Amino acid sequence: AAPARVFMEAHQRLVQTLMAHVRITQIDGKLPNLALMRIAAYHRAQGDEIHFTRSVRRDLLEPDYSHVYGSAIFKFSADRIERFLVGFPGAIIGGTGTTSTATAEQFVKSDCGLDYSIYPDFTASIGFTQRGCRLACKFCVVPNKEGKPRSEATVASIWRGDPWPKKLHLLDNDFFGGPEWQDRIAEIKDGGFRVSFTQGINVRAMTPEVAAAISSVEYRDADFQKRRVYTAWDNLKDEDVFFRGVDMLEAAGVPSSHLMAYMLIG
Repeated sequence: AAPARVFMEAHQRLVQTLMAHVRITQIDGKLPNLALMRIAAYHRAQGDEIHFTRSVRRDLLEPDYSHVYGSAIFKFSADRIERFLVGFPGAIIGGTGTTSTATAEQFVKSDCGLDYSIYPDFTASIGFTQRGCRLACKFCVVPNKEGKPRSEATVASIWRGDPWPKKLHLLDNDFFGGPEWQDRIAEIKDGGFRVSFTQGINVRAMTPEVAAAISSVEYRDADFQKRRVYTAWDNLKDEDVFFRGVDMLEAAGVPSSHLMAYMLIG
């Protein structure tokens, strides 16, 4: 038994030595980062050791990494990106907060799904049902990054399944601009899901049909605690069209007290 134990311990040390260490860094953002989850899943499937962190500084005790990835979604993270590159000059960085054109798809060679384990406290399911946007707002990166609206995934393919709760965290930039949004609403209702439209609903493009669809689902805030519909009011000239949409929501049973409006400042 003793020689066998010694052999196993030696084998484990050898495996640790040969194992590739991968650092995955979320530079900003509170929500789980899909690109990093995809990269983590791919490397874990290769047998690599994943080191996920939000720290941009290199610790003295950190190992040598075979790959270092970082993601930033906000332009104001430029100073954090700079500090990150001081410690990891060869890091691969992507996201809308950088000038880099790097995407997860360039480094993930197969569809290994998403690694939710790097966010152990997150119990919802997250993803996109559609990509792209109908509009072309000058201040927004979505039209250039994602193009015209297109369907991306069904509710069934986003949900992690039992035993995970039926909570959907949707990242769609224009959910009701998708060509199959009626089908997705039906899937949410039929499946008994709570849904958080985190990126907001385009209240400027509100119609009675869309208002009724929103009212028909269990919409929630990002923490799935309060009834909440997120939207945006970026231009003062949109006041009339904005409140026309608010009135449509009220008529459909979505009170204005459930709305949270973001405004573009500066």
